[in-house]
Amino acid sequence: MYILGIIGNPGSECHDSSAALIKDGLVVAAAEQERFSRRKHAPGEAPLDAIAYCLDKEGISVDDVDYVAVSWEPEGIHGEVKGKHKEELLEKILPTNIFKYNAKRIRCGYVNHHITHITAAFYQSGFSDAACMVIDGQGENEAITLAKVSKGNLEVIKKFPIAYSLGALYDAAAGYVGLGFDVPGKFMGLASYGIPNQKMPISFDCDEGKFLIKSDYFNEKNNFYETRENYIKYFEKNNYPYRRASIGEIQASELMTYSNFAASVQNSLDEMFINMAKYLKSIVNTQNLILAGGVALNCTANGKLDRSKIFDNIFVYPASNDAGCSVGAALEIARQRGIFDKNTSRRIQNVYLGKSYANDDVLVSIKNSRLKVKYMEDSLLTKTIAKDLNENKIIGWFQSGFEFGPRALGARSLLAGTVDRNITNRLNRVKGRELWRPLSPIILDKCYSDVFEDDTPQNMSSFMLKTCIVREEWRSKVPAIVHVDDSSRPQYLCQEDNELLYGLLQEYYDLTSIPMIVNTSFNTHGRPIVNSPREALIEFEKEKGIDILVIGNYYIER
Repeated sequence: MYILGIIGNPGSECHDSSAALIKDGLVVAAAEQERFSRRKHAPGEAPLDAIAYCLDKEGISVDDVDYVAVSWEPEGIHGEVKGKHKEELLEKILPTNIFKYNAKRIRCGYVNHHITHITAAFYQSGFSDAACMVIDGQGENEAITLAKVSKGNLEVIKKFPIAYSLGALYDAAAGYVGLGFDVPGKFMGLASYGIPNQKMPISFDCDEGKFLIKSDYFNEKNNFYETRENYIKYFEKNNYPYRRASIGEIQASELMTYSNFAASVQNSLDEMFINMAKYLKSIVNTQNLILAGGVALNCTANGKLDRSKIFDNIFVYPASNDAGCSVGAALEIARQRGIFDKNTSRRIQNVYLGKSYANDDVLVSIKNSRLKVKYMEDSLLTKTIAKDLNENKIIGWFQSGFEFGPRALGARSLLAGTVDRNITNRLNRVKGRELWRPLSPIILDKCYSDVFEDDTPQNMSSFMLKTCIVREEWRSKVPAIVHVDDSSRPQYLCQEDNELLYGLLQEYYDLTSIPMIVNTSFNTHGRPIVNSPREALIEFEKEKGIDILVIGNYYIER
């Protein structure tokens, strides 16, 4: 049974548009629309290119799809749709001028947004049961959902309306300091420079299971944008320096005056994560927790939650932003139809679900360039790149299918050594990022706990989803990946997850006694991560700070 999951409608306020295809309960393809349209987050786009890719990867047409599931229920419409509603939905997401199919055969419908967040996470976690926290900007009518799940069963415990949105809180805080909206990574990086010494307008009571609000501007009926603006009004009245910075015009020296404020917001979010987890633990008999929603990408809060030891096992789906809801919509339909068996819910090893390119495809892209190209077998390639990294060269790394979700995890990455502190500045300049922002490493599994104060790498580090403290004896050895608060966001890599990248790490370790390298996404400011060899070549030729480009087995120099 094929189920096509979708998030994203043309002309809507949707973001992170994507498509996913599952076969008999297993994900066989998934991709974000932004990788094809080249518009970051693909705002207001239907995932037409992503749909076409998913079908093509599996070698099927729309007529082979049994059900089309869309994450997000329009007001007044729930579940499966028929008649006029079905015709209107299909024409939006599968327009007949692009896709040819028999509409009568296909069943289709809507799935609640937060439910798709839950199922995307749970059925990729490997857990048999779990408590669940969905925390994002908003769903149809709610911003936070607490639930418990097991195979075939899903029970919502509590929902909190959009006026309590922690996504709106974080977005408001970033806007208040002048970084702009929808830039959580920037704000999280800034928070590490400050001291959490300011009061915040919202907290969570873990005994009562409710939020406490201390704001004159709170209204439980507010939408996301009203909630965000009300938070900003609170900040202007109660938080130093008592004024909203001009977005896009703030200088680094002025920005640092907001560092204590940023630390206070982050600390408040950390505490709410922990208190919600305590509340759930008191009423759900399980040692497993799954986090979902865009705010669940906050690796600082995730790290502190993990270190709290409230739950033994924590899983965050790597595409826990809205992009992952296409997977969740398809999996929820599969759950409703009872097609899961005892082997279906298993921990995913990687998210290399996007389009891949053979070496012959690479040759087509580079044949007319003036670049110096060498073909290398895997063993020579990894030895050569390890040597380049030891010489402080920056590597564009393009392998396998691209990652599903916002993190580059070794398929579309920029790689560098970790021993030179200036690498951080060089890479941030290449990417057009602020120089105060940190970078992260990929590390060999066998060395992980030697370097980081963490004995549970399986809890989120496989997908770079939590921060850890770098052990004191390592901080001076690998300064390129140590943030100002001695933290880092590592990717724990096992050989079976990515053999070529693991081989490169091993070669670098043999050469330098350092078991990790810097990994950041292969893109420049405001652009999605590269998809095709052609896009990688364009970035390489444009950005002279990238020293070497590797696509498949081709080693490319200027």
